[in-house]
Amino acid sequence: MMVKRYFRCCLLVVLLVASLAGFSATGYAATSVTANFSVHNGTGYANNFGGAINQLDSPADVDTLRSIGINFARRDAYLVQIVPNTTVADYKNNVGNVADPSTWNWSAYDWVDTYHNKGIKTMLIMSYNIPWLSHSNTMHGVPKDWGVYQDIIKKIYTHFKDKVDYVEIWNEPDLNSFLDRTNSGYANNLTAYKDIYYYAANAIRSVDSSVPIGGPATASANATNWADSLLSDSRISNNINFLSYHYYRQNPDGEPQATAWRNVAAAHGKPDMPIFVTEWNYDASYTKIPMNNESVDAIPYLAQRLSDFINARVNGNGYFAFNKGTPGTDDFFSLYSDGSLTPKMTVYRLMSKQLGLGDGDFALKGLSWMNGSAAVLGGAAINSSGNPVAWIVNTSGNGDNTNVSFSGLIPGKQYRADLYEASRWQFASAVRESFIFTATSGSGSINFWLPYKCAVGIKLTPIN
Repeated sequence: MMVKRYFRCCLLVVLLVASLAGFSATGYAATSVTANFSVHNGTGYANNFGGAINQLDSPADVDTLRSIGINFARRDAYLVQIVPNTTVADYKNNVGNVADPSTWNWSAYDWVDTYHNKGIKTMLIMSYNIPWLSHSNTMHGVPKDWGVYQDIIKKIYTHFKDKVDYVEIWNEPDLNSFLDRTNSGYANNLTAYKDIYYYAANAIRSVDSSVPIGGPATASANATNWADSLLSDSRISNNINFLSYHYYRQNPDGEPQATAWRNVAAAHGKPDMPIFVTEWNYDASYTKIPMNNESVDAIPYLAQRLSDFINARVNGNGYFAFNKGTPGTDDFFSLYSDGSLTPKMTVYRLMSKQLGLGDGDFALKGLSWMNGSAAVLGGAAINSSGNPVAWIVNTSGNGDNTNVSFSGLIPGKQYRADLYEASRWQFASAVRESFIFTATSGSGSINFWLPYKCAVGIKLTPIN
């Protein structure tokens, strides 16, 4: 009886260890990865560690985001929330001081000061319109008096001046639900948007000559014709400082759209035009999808998308969203209602905080791989502090023994390789394990177990 009980206990331990480590790699060649720090692949941008926000106001929640390396946020300034209800005529005549911004409602915008004081770079969206100023009598309608619209944008921006770092004009104007042309006389959304952009940008430039202004923040990632049309318009092309689009996708594709948008800018003589993906996630629908929210499977997904953005040299992005929420009740959240982090946010801690990629722009280096039982991708860089780093994302359901080779290091230098893991078992809050090696002829290697559906990061530090 004791023998049977012992056998059952041993079997239970074996099964438990197997489940924690990922699926066995038996019968497969080990996965191998090479990080070459002598290769120069351009610049990676710290603003990729950011998100879009609908509601997240408390300083404590912002501190939580900052603690894992979040440094960029995109959020709306809704005209309809700020400007009082009136008429065009009364606004022009300042009836009841309605045109005086000191009488406007700024109560919902303390978060601007909070984000600024906490060191978050903020992209402020000049969001939509006001029904009384709209051809369609809705907040999404085209302005019917450009002078009044321009005056309002000027005064709103002036209120936030020196507290925001970028301004985006409107949101998803390629959708009729967000740009309503009813009674406006415009034949299409693009033509209407170009006038909106012209007047809004002029208003901002009248009080600030340097803040980056951009758009068109299209819902379609393939709407490069909007970029071409905007940059072709001599009225506004000099006031376009970045291009932006949105991209919800369940199967990551390497982000070729970033190159397509950049190519349009290059064709207009602006090859260094910054490209921002100001909204992205797994799915755009409001159907409480766990992959948009609390699923642990969002860890490799989010790590892969961030890796794609970085390697495509996207200048910044806004994961949708860094809101607070409750599973099964809310959509698009990254913090639970008690302020704690969802599992996927460990990816930000891994890449931005532990690898230091969020501390400043960094030099992209070379990473190549050969899959064994794992299916990997990733990147390599020299962070802003000078540390060589690499990150590896395993998107498969198999774990594997993994060899990582390094080249392009200082010959003869001894390095410590600190390994961090973001997975359903590890939260990248501490070093998982460390290795010491000497970069003989500038090269070295380490070996470790790579769990399934995870991301790992390796930071190299010279120790002699």
